[in-house]
Amino acid sequence: MNFTGCRRQKNEAATMTTSRPDTVVIVDGDSKARDQLAALLSEHGRYHLVLHSTPSAALEYMQSHPIDMIISGYRLPEFSGLELLEHARTYHPDAPRILLTGHGGKESAIDGINRVGLFQYLEKPWDDERLLLTVRNGLRHKNMQRVLQEKIQALDSALLQLNEVSERNHVLQQELHLARKVQQSLLSCPPEPAAGLQVHVIWQPALEIGGDFYDFLPLQSGATAIVLADATGHGIQAALMTALIKLALEEFRGSDASAADILAGMNNTLHKGLPQSMLVSALVVTIDPDSGACEAANAGIPHPLIAGKRQTTCVPANGVILGIFDQDNFPAPQVRRFTLSDDDQLVLFTDGLSEARNAEGRGFGEGMLQEALRKNGHKPPAALAEYIIQNMRSFTGQDIRQQDDITLLTVALNRSKKH
Repeated sequence: MNFTGCRRQKNEAATMTTSRPDTVVIVDGDSKARDQLAALLSEHGRYHLVLHSTPSAALEYMQSHPIDMIISGYRLPEFSGLELLEHARTYHPDAPRILLTGHGGKESAIDGINRVGLFQYLEKPWDDERLLLTVRNGLRHKNMQRVLQEKIQALDSALLQLNEVSERNHVLQQELHLARKVQQSLLSCPPEPAAGLQVHVIWQPALEIGGDFYDFLPLQSGATAIVLADATGHGIQAALMTALIKLALEEFRGSDASAADILAGMNNTLHKGLPQSMLVSALVVTIDPDSGACEAANAGIPHPLIAGKRQTTCVPANGVILGIFDQDNFPAPQVRRFTLSDDDQLVLFTDGLSEARNAEGRGFGEGMLQEALRKNGHKPPAALAEYIIQNMRSFTGQDIRQQDDITLLTVALNRSKKH
């Protein structure tokens, strides 16, 4: 079922004739909730509303029609709303996804923020004003992301065409090279082996400079906090954000902060300082080199992997991407605790690695990464990291231009540490 709801104001008349309404797909097995939501949106906005009671019908529609947003209930026939939104993400990755949960569904919704990239979740019964604001903000965010991507692509394209400009190209290349050196100066050196860890880092921006960032913070307890961050996009705009990330971390150097404390502190600084529409995903892992005890708090970075002697395991820590909420409303991230043994290696990476694609459009994926770890997890950190990158390049093809910044860290306890 679909229909278009129109706001009844004269000043909307011109808009109605010059642009199409936003298509919002509503999926809920509860016909009353579905109809109430449709009536609310129809009364207060200009939307093309497409209503479905089952996820299969909604997916069939989305396979052949453009959409601008999808709103789904959590409990649906056939499978859950989270699974529906995960499928919807593959067809329309830029369409904001909103989940309506019943009482007590908050934990599932928080999990969905990382799993399916939720724009927002609301509990039933919803507050009408908040729901309307969420829908408007989601569609505005989608439009801003589109404009931002167009501008970033134009900027990145201009950078790639610099070789066609002779004298000016030489000057700009020098300036970009200097910018790369400045950015590299913000990246900390890995801890010395005497600190009890063996760490190898590979940092490869898609262009001369990028939005990936890492840091190593010595803590008061003797542990080390490893921070991995990824600012929206890549190129000049994303690179500028890494300086703000560095600033956000300085107060925790030598402190007794936990992984969750560091993420919350980063969010506070970034929420105040990030430009509108810019976001940062980040991961913090603290490691005690004496005991191997680790603590991970994540905010949108791919889950860390542990390459063990016999198997590879995932550390599924989830949390909200940084910069969205202010200090008082920032949801506490999940904290995962685990222990590294002498035979383990911890592998941290940004999505530029796992989402690298070949000429056919197939992604490298975490499955291929885990397979590489199962076969080569016994190698030292440096050799393992180089093997992973070589394996990824063999998959994508050496002639395929890197689409996103790539950062990879391999970490092991230093068996030769002197006490």
